[in-house]
Amino acid sequence: MKHFSRYGALLLFVIFIFYSISFLNITNFGARTSNERKESLEYLKSKIDYLQGLVDSKQSDINNLKEAFDSSFTYYKELIEKQKIFLDNIRNHSIEYFSDFNQSNQEAIHDIKSWLLKSNLTNYSSLSSLVYKSLTNLDVEFKDVFDLLPHLNGLSQQVIQPKFKQSKNRFGSIVIGIPTIKREKASYLLETLKSVFDAMNDEEKDEAVIVVFIPELDDQSFVQTTIENLNRAYNSELESGLLEIVVPPAEFYPNFTLLPQDRVFNDSRERVKWRTKQNYDFAYMMAYSQKRGIYYLQLEDDVVAKNGFFTTIKNYIVQLNTNEWMIIEFSQLGFIGKLFKCNQLKYFVNFFLMFANNKPVDWLFDIMLDVKICNPDKPSEHCLRSKTLLKIRYKPSLFQHVGIQSSLKGKTQKLKDKDFGKSFLPIVSHQNPSAKIKTSLKTYMKHTIDSVYLGNNFFWSMSPAENDYILFQFYKPTYIRRYYIKSGNPEHPEDKLYNATFHIKPQRPIQADKLPKNYIPTSDSFYIIDTFSNQLGTIKGHINPNVTGLISEVRIHIPKKTDTWIIISEIDLSSKETDTKIGSKFVPSN
Repeated sequence: MKHFSRYGALLLFVIFIFYSISFLNITNFGARTSNERKESLEYLKSKIDYLQGLVDSKQSDINNLKEAFDSSFTYYKELIEKQKIFLDNIRNHSIEYFSDFNQSNQEAIHDIKSWLLKSNLTNYSSLSSLVYKSLTNLDVEFKDVFDLLPHLNGLSQQVIQPKFKQSKNRFGSIVIGIPTIKREKASYLLETLKSVFDAMNDEEKDEAVIVVFIPELDDQSFVQTTIENLNRAYNSELESGLLEIVVPPAEFYPNFTLLPQDRVFNDSRERVKWRTKQNYDFAYMMAYSQKRGIYYLQLEDDVVAKNGFFTTIKNYIVQLNTNEWMIIEFSQLGFIGKLFKCNQLKYFVNFFLMFANNKPVDWLFDIMLDVKICNPDKPSEHCLRSKTLLKIRYKPSLFQHVGIQSSLKGKTQKLKDKDFGKSFLPIVSHQNPSAKIKTSLKTYMKHTIDSVYLGNNFFWSMSPAENDYILFQFYKPTYIRRYYIKSGNPEHPEDKLYNATFHIKPQRPIQADKLPKNYIPTSDSFYIIDTFSNQLGTIKGHINPNVTGLISEVRIHIPKKTDTWIIISEIDLSSKETDTKIGSKFVPSN
């Protein structure tokens, strides 16, 4: 019992110690667990705060998006309503416009249909597109490029319509554009037109539209004089619709004093202005011409055309085995003889205007082809081959450059197209009365005064001296009812009669009471009745036989010395009221 008590007491002590240690461990564990739980709770709380911040931020974004959506929805709803009103107005206006316009265009539509039936070019354009173009009420439209040009931005299309337009609104198979501005010493326009007209037959003239474009901004008297000269020299062509005159508005052009400095060629401001304006000129002329035909042919005002060029161009287009081309070159020089499709002109117009002050026009259209078809990763030879698909060269050239005075002040330009070949000029013969002809002028080679009078060649002399003359003495006195004498020719447009006078000598003096006010008697029984125009180099008029009676002599008098040579290309002294043309032929130009 004693041992049991001793062991029992020991057992109780061990149990006590065990439970004491366990209690202490449990107490320490609980303390550690409480601290860790506290730290965990704080960490969780920070996470919750972070997530709450994200929620608040996203909610703000959602609210902003909702506001933007609500605003956009309202805007587009209003825009749709405005567009609906706008389209309704267009529909109503179109119905009203075309109902009024249709009747006046029935003749034009009929002409287009008739032309398409007889033309070989019907594969290149549909009747519907032609009729649409013929019905438009704006001559010039720049829909795509307005926003890119600050001086045009915000302007109405009406503002850039032609300042002056003389046109019968004809639609042609080929529209020929000829720009002309004032040059320092010479004007070649009338000779160029004569060359173009002489190279076309009547059927070709019925299909063509020739637009003379006068973009002269600095000298309005030149514009007016050019219009008057065109009406005087080519009235029948204007009346038929073959020839048109267009003058652009000044508002179309930028302020040339604000053009940036040239960083490509380091050109002067004057030259930058010249090429910039020239690019604007071509762009406007193309924009005007794009609705007037199927093809557009670019010429300049100082060229000679080969006989039959119009039909040659048409036939060449038909014979091509591709329609992928953008330009056909009928001359190798500059911007002369370049043929475009009218429905592609807008691309060139936009390109020319965007880079108007950077490069000349004949560079820009070539650069445009580079952009369109050349691969920069391949050799330049590949680019040249690729461009032949878009730019086709026709040989021999159909147009020759003859001008010397450039439109750029102080610049002379004696470029000739070596592929043009030998030039031939038309010579018109008339039924002139038989005459003995004398002249004090020094004849050049075989170009005698008799040859032009008989219609075999043109007369060409060296520079005249003071009081030089040409005298026509009729073998038999005759009645002269009309006269026409033309100096200069397309190859040498500067070789004209300037300030020369035209005299007649009646068989008997004119009675004082019948003497016209413009007839000036001379000391040798002649009467001065006309003066050669400085610009045209021609005289044309009528004589009343009841006043003059029979005429025995006529004379051309040159009062002053001039530096230029003289060419007389046509003489008509007729006893009839109507034209006495009896034939024409082509002769070498030199």
